[in-house]
Amino acid sequence: MAIANIGDRQSIEAIYPREVWETEAGMNSEGSEQKLCGLLIESNPEGDGSFHIRRAARDMGENEADSYVIFLCPYMGRAFDIFTSTGMYGAVVEKHDALEDDSYEYADFIDGVIAAARTATLHHILGIGDNLPMG
Repeated sequence: MAIANIGDRQSIEAIYPREVWETEAGMNSEGSEQKLCGLLIESNPEGDGSFHIRRAARDMGENEADSYVIFLCPYMGRAFDIFTSTGMYGAVVEKHDALEDDSYEYADFIDGVIAAARTATLHHILGIGDNLPMG
């Protein structure tokens, strides 16, 4: 389990680099996979802004785990939606410039991770050495 910081975007980018984002966003966008790939936030931010995060995959139909974790998965935006069919003999046309800079999509995803971590109110998962609730 890696530790990132909401005040240090590079700590998140080191755990989830752009190349991994591009690959996983592409797979998630195709819709043919039974699993979604992305990031799992596993803790609330500490006083210094640090939180636990890791790469993860989950089944398409899987629900949130009762607020114990936050799963974020990327999808391709404009880069995935470049061509459209003209309907004439299978011809396609570009909707927009395929070489246009789309680096903002990765930056937006990292911003979303920071926002989700910053506002996370996750329940603690009991582990070894934790006292069980009385009841």
